Amino acid sequence: MTPHSPSLTPRQIPGDTADLVEEAIRRSRRAYDAVDGELGIFVTPLHDQALRAHRDDPQDGPLAGVTLGVKDVVFESSAPATAQSNIALAEWPKGQPEATAVSRLKRAGAVVVGKTTTMEYALGVQDGTGPGPVSRNPWNTDRWAGGSSSGSGSGVLTECFDAAIATDTTGSLRIPAAYTGTTGLKATRGRVPTTGIYPLAPSLDAIGPIAGSVDLCARLLAEVPLASPTRGGWAITPARRRPRSPPRTTRYGPPAAADLAGWIRPAEYLRVARGFDLDEYIDRMDHRANGLLFRAV
Repeated sequence: MTPHSPSLTPRQIPGDTADLVEEAIRRSRRAYDAVDGELGIFVTPLHDQALRAHRDDPQDGPLAGVTLGVKDVVFESSAPATAQSNIALAEWPKGQPEATAVSRLKRAGAVVVGKTTTMEYALGVQDGTGPGPVSRNPWNTDRWAGGSSSGSGSGVLTECFDAAIATDTTGSLRIPAAYTGTTGLKATRGRVPTTGIYPLAPSLDAIGPIAGSVDLCARLLAEVPLASPTRGGWAITPARRRPRSPPRTTRYGPPAAADLAGWIRPAEYLRVARGFDLDEYIDRMDHRANGLLFRAV
């Protein structure tokens, strides 16, 4: 059994933690060697870096033994974030520091074993013109794994890693999870910090996990701190809006004809042609149209 099973977590596996982590990395490498040439899961495999990082600074946290793939629009300190784009690759490493979510999961003991395939800047479909391979679906290699977190879904299904950190704007995490039969969770906007990613639509972007079980998704989410509405918490700082002027009236609901006339007579709300009998018009209005007009103006 592996950490995919809700009934068995890495902390329940007997043996020394260091041995557990190293075996998890080796298991990931074996799975990668077996399938990645056919499925295009990794843009950048990081097994050697993961072993060195673990030996230099072992993390004995609640996620010790959990291997992670990181979508290639998410920044991770040991490899470029190419966003499957030659433009982004040329700009590396000028961008942002490591994503907050990735740093926190690493401190909790998870080990990153590779950057996973996506669409260019997480939009559209893969066409093979950017850096990295085109990801295929393990169930049928003639078919796509969904997008834009393609390699994340395929990698979890084939046990190249136990879970992946991916992004979702309009389905980029949930679609690959559905296509591959894994579990994907788009966290509520603001639940997970989005610092350290290439933004697609900052007001919609979210970071979340793909894993082999709901249990592991929940454990990963529990280790990531809440975002805050400040620069450095969300991808962008919400715009400050000027306070609005108080409304002219506090009356709501379908009004009487006299009330409606008082609303729409001012020129800034509605221009009425000279000679038009407004009172007669209101009297003949359907009550539903009356209410709609009141709310509109």
